[in-house]
Amino acid sequence: MHVKDPHSIHKDKRLLAKHKILNIEWYINNYSDLSENTLGKRIRKVRLQKNMTQKDLASKCKLSSDTICNIESERIKNPSIKTINKISTMLCTTNKYLLNLNNCNYNKIKKFRLEKGYTQRELASLLGIHQSTLTDYESGKIKTNKNILNNLCNIL
Repeated sequence: MHVKDPHSIHKDKRLLAKHKILNIEWYINNYSDLSENTLGKRIRKVRLQKNMTQKDLASKCKLSSDTICNIESERIKNPSIKTINKISTMLCTTNKYLLNLNNCNYNKIKKFRLEKGYTQRELASLLGIHQSTLTDYESGKIKTNKNILNNLCNIL
């Protein structure tokens, strides 16, 4: 009767494993070198500066860690303004920075709306106009009238 070496059984099980899990930790000491050319990269940069994991940020924002991962990796290119508001609040930064509004030529109404974290529906409601009218103002399809500009100034 032939008895197998008990250690060989364990070796065989490890050889038959189909998947291995690797945990890789990569420490970045100089965050200023990280790219800022997309929304996802700006979120990642600030998150890392705050020593937060994607899971930490997701938990604080009440979002899934997959959502944060997908935004950072650009699989979600245009998250909702409500999601951006949650992220900017938890990262103690501004929508203006995350959306890179410093370096763009957005219509000023749209720029104001995004900086303040309003959806088109919310700002249209505050202005007392229909959302499609606000869309037309933002796109330059129609020009704003004096009353709308005065209302905007009051909202500021």
